[in-house]
This record gives sequence, C-alpha cells and structure tokens, in this order.
Amino acid sequence: MTRPAIAFMVNRLALYMANPSLQHLSALKHVLRYLAKTKSYGIRYMAEPDKTNLFHGYADAAYGNLDE
Repeated sequence: MTRPAIAFMVNRLALYMANPSLQHLSALKHVLRYLAKTKSYGIRYMAEPDKTNLFHGYADAAYGNLDE
C-alpha cells in the first residue's frame, strides 16, 4: 500500500530533523495520531475467478515527449 500524503508529510518533517521546533513536534504527533486511527485503511486487490490478469499498469517514460 502507498500513502502519498503521509510520505509527503514525513519528507517535509525530515527536513527539520537537525533543528526541530515545537511546531514540528506538533505536526509529527498529528501524523502519528492519523496513522493510529487509519491503520486499517487500504486498497485490496482480489483476484476474480474468471479473470487471469487482475492488474495492468502503464507508464509514459518519455513524459509525453515533452520538449523543455
């Protein structure tokens, strides 16, 4: 499972590890409380008996041939 919002917050808080303030500690507590309340949340992928391929993913490695 991925949780992009949590990954973003942890990344932002990690920037202040050398010199955290009370505001950062408060934000960390907020993230930890959120995780404690939502630990059962997630996406489940279950196979269907009549289908062989359950999951397909696509990527645009060329970024749409962006010329920048």
